[in-house]
Amino acid sequence: MPIRFFILLIGVFSSVATAQELINPREHFSGTVAQASRITPLKTPWGKDLTVKNVHPEYPRPTMVRELWLNLNGLWELKDGKLPTTEPFRETILIPFPVESTLSGVGRPMESLVYRRTFVVPTTWPKDGRILLHFGAVDWSCMVFVNGRPVGSHLGGYDPFSFDITGFLRSDNPNELIVWVYDPTNLGEQPRGKQTQTPSGIWYTSVSGIWQTVWLEPVPNPSIRDIHLTGDIDQGEITIRTDISRPNKDLTLYVEAFDGDKPVAQAYGGCNGPILMRIPKESLKLWSPETPHLYQIRVRLLDKETPVDQVGSYYGLRKIDATKDEQGRVRIRLNNRFVFLMGILDQGYWPDGLYD
Repeated sequence: MPIRFFILLIGVFSSVATAQELINPREHFSGTVAQASRITPLKTPWGKDLTVKNVHPEYPRPTMVRELWLNLNGLWELKDGKLPTTEPFRETILIPFPVESTLSGVGRPMESLVYRRTFVVPTTWPKDGRILLHFGAVDWSCMVFVNGRPVGSHLGGYDPFSFDITGFLRSDNPNELIVWVYDPTNLGEQPRGKQTQTPSGIWYTSVSGIWQTVWLEPVPNPSIRDIHLTGDIDQGEITIRTDISRPNKDLTLYVEAFDGDKPVAQAYGGCNGPILMRIPKESLKLWSPETPHLYQIRVRLLDKETPVDQVGSYYGLRKIDATKDEQGRVRIRLNNRFVFLMGILDQGYWPDGLYD
C-alpha cells in the first residue's frame, strides 16, 4: 500500500468517536447470528454451543503461558473501511471469526474493514510493567490504533504479532481499540493459499480480517519474550534458548521439567546462551503416536536470584530422521525406529468458522 495512504488513515482515525459513543454490541448479537444462520445453516457441534461469553476462552499461546491475561474475543463493532469515519458502526462481528464465516455473524466478503471495541485494563495488574496487545492472526494488512493513536502495523495473514501499548493507555477511562484491515484476496499478490473471492472447485472461501484470538497481557520489565526448545533423545537432553527483553548481567534463567506434577530435571543458565537440561535415564520418556508423552516445562527469569518473570510450556522429546533400511531404501524413522508414514490431507476448513 502507498505510504501516503497509511498517513491518510492515521489522520482519519485520530478523529474517531470516543469510547462513550460506542454502541453496546451485545444487544445486537441475536439478530446478527440469526442473519448468519440464513447464510449457512450447517454448523459444527462447537458452533452450535458458541456464545458471546465462551469464544475461545482458552489461553491462546500454550507454548508460553502466563497466569495474567485478558481475552478480547467477543463482539466488536464493524464497518466497511471505505466509508467515511463519520458514518456510524452499524454492524457487529464475533471475534475471532473471519468476516466471511457464518460464526462471525456477517457472512460476506469485505476488502476493507474497520473494527472497534473498548476494554479496561484490570486494576489488579502490576503497575510497574508493560502491557502487550497480542493478535493471533489477521489477514492480511492491518493497522492498530489505541485511543485514536497508531501503535503499529503488520503484513501477513498467518503469523502472530504484538504491540507494546503501555504508553497509549488511559488510566481512568475505557480504552478504545481500532483495527483497520485490508485484504484483496486473489486480487493482490500476497500469499493466500487457495483463497478466492469467487470460490468454486478447488478454490476456497476467502478468510479476511481478524481470525485468531486477540488478547492483552501484562509483563514485567525485563521479561521473557520467547523460548525455543530442541531435544536430543540420544543424549537425553533438551536445549533451551530464550529471548529476553532488556537483558543484563544480573539476569539468569532457571528451567524445570516435570512429568505430570513430578519434577524430573532442572538447569540454570545465563540469558545470552543456550541452556542444556539433561533428563535422567530413569525419567526419560519419548513421544510417539502410541505414547504421546509431554514434559511440562517451566522457565523462570531471575534478577539476582529474585524471580521477575515466569512462563509455562511443554515438550515432546522425539527424533525424526531418514536413513537407509536393510534393502538400501531411504525411509523415515521415529525415535531411531523405521515407521510407515501415512497421513490424510486435512485442508483445515470448517463449514461455520472457515479457518478458525
